[in-house]
Order: sequence, then C-alpha cells, then structure tokens
Amino acid sequence: MKKKDAIAADMIEQIKSGRFQLGRNIPSRNRLMLHYHCSRTTIESVIDDLTRAGYLAGKQGSGTVLVSVAPNRPVDEILVAYPFNNSYLEQNHELLLPEQPGDIPRRLLDISRSSTELMSASYSGRAVVWPLPDIEYLREMDILRRKNIPQLLLNRDYDTFDAVCTDVRASIRTGINWLRQMAGDDIAIIGRMPTTMRPYQAERVIAFYEICTDCGITLLPGRAFLEPHDTYYSPASAVKCVQKVFAGTAPRGIFLLNVELAMTLIIWAESQNIILGRDYYLLVFDYRQELSAMQGLAMLRQPYELYRNEFLKWLEYRDGGESRKRFMVKLPAELIIGGQTFA
Repeated sequence: MKKKDAIAADMIEQIKSGRFQLGRNIPSRNRLMLHYHCSRTTIESVIDDLTRAGYLAGKQGSGTVLVSVAPNRPVDEILVAYPFNNSYLEQNHELLLPEQPGDIPRRLLDISRSSTELMSASYSGRAVVWPLPDIEYLREMDILRRKNIPQLLLNRDYDTFDAVCTDVRASIRTGINWLRQMAGDDIAIIGRMPTTMRPYQAERVIAFYEICTDCGITLLPGRAFLEPHDTYYSPASAVKCVQKVFAGTAPRGIFLLNVELAMTLIIWAESQNIILGRDYYLLVFDYRQELSAMQGLAMLRQPYELYRNEFLKWLEYRDGGESRKRFMVKLPAELIIGGQTFA
C-alpha cells in the first residue's frame, strides 16, 4: 500500500473512533508530518483526498475542520476483491464484472497478498464487490462495514451483507423434479462434506433433504455419499467414492452437488457397463460445457450473466438513499438438458 493510502486509512480510523471531534479542527499539517514521518506534500495530498471524500472541509484562516464521520456520496469507483490464485473464480470470470463503456471505473484488488490491501477501499465514494468470498474474509468485511463502505457479495450469503445469490432451494427443486421424472424416487446424493469454510455446501445438502421431504421421497439407506473435500482432488480417492456409489444395487437417480466429480463418475461407470441415460440419470449442480451434450444428464447452471444487472440495480439502490435496508436478490439457476436451456 502507498504511504499516502496508509495515512488516509489511519486518519479515517481515527475519525470513526472519535479521536477527531466533529466540527473541530484536525491536527495541524506540521503535527501530522511529525506523527506520520512524511513530507508536507504527502499530508496535503491526504487532506485533499479526505476533503473530496466529504470528511474534511477547509475554512479560511481556521485550518481544516472535520465535517462528517460518515459522508454519503455516490459511488465513483468499484473495487472487485478476490484472491488472484482462486482458480474456480477464474473459471467463472463473469463474476469479476468486467468494465464496459460508461461504467463506473473499477479495478481488481488482490486480497491474497495482504489484508491491508483493503485499506485502499476506505475512502467514501468507493464500494467493494466480493465474488465468491471465502468465510475467512468476514473480518475484513466487518472492518469495511464499520467504515461505512458499501459492499456487495456475489453468490455468498453472510450475516446481513448485501448479496446477489443463486436461489439454491428453488434451483434444486427444479432439478429434482426432472430427476424424479427420469429415475423415480430411488435417488442418491453425492458431494463434499459441509464445512465451516464452505457454508454453501451445507445449504445445498439441507435444501436437498427438505425438498425430498416436501415431495414425499423416502431416501433408501446408503444413498448419501458426502466425502471429505480432498476426495475431489485425488484421482484414486475420487474413484473409490464412485465405486461406493455403484456397489450393490446402483441408484437410478444421482444428485451430484459438485461438478468436479462428474466426469470421473461417468467414465468409471461406463467402464463397468453402467451407462448414463440407460442405467442411471445424473443431476449436477453447476455447469461444464463438456458435459452439456450427454444424454441422461441435467445441469443447474448458475445465472452469473444476470449478476451484472443486479449489481447495477444495487448501485442505483444505494445511491437512492435506501442503503439502510439490506439488498438481497436470489436468482434461480437454469436447467440445462442435452445442451438446451429450460427456465
């Protein structure tokens, strides 16, 4: 972080904590130079930035006065915060909200290097968008919330933060209705074991069981295969998981919570003459292009291309003065069958 940004972030923290009193002068330039061990030019630049942000105002002959601890102004820059090593997000690059002509300027913020990177978001007039944020970043989100920085979470629902998410329950219900039509009520569920680091996984599992209960589906014993996360990244472990699914009497319908295991399951089953679309049917949460033309398979494609529209609505909602209420939108996934899309 630049020296100027670090000083500005610290001054905003002091403003929020009450060390600088509203309506009173802030410390002189000379005192700020001594405190922060920097040049007068740097201090002048910081004060100019905080003045434009609405915190400070200069009075001729009276120095610089704190005029607001939470200035409200339209968003003029978007920071898209994500760890640059997140390969899953790179596969779903739509969530990075690429800038288009006439848009508010935005830039990517690499939060994998240091949490202090987020301090550059502490100016009024900036907003932070979090695509698929891990729960470990809740602390940083809370820090920005206490600084009154607008934040929008994409496809994660944490605490009371504004969010645009896939409607998991409605999406799974649509998929299960298709799976029942094809396979009847003999359905198995396969997926990663829910953990605190992946709360979305618990949401999918709970939704599946609730929908089965609502539909009167009685799950047979031994039809739940929830595996540790590492299973999906070890070929040998993935094959063992698939072998357990097809041991004994194989289920007619399979709901796969995570698309990463789909190809391993299909290939191994075919090697045992268990053919997709003949011997079993597969519903997959999430989408992969290479699976789209397979018979006997349906995918729930999350509507990431619609997230951008909701993001723009969120900006208007904020600037309309209604930001005290939570902005929460849930969008149903598309059902993809044989390469065709069904609402």
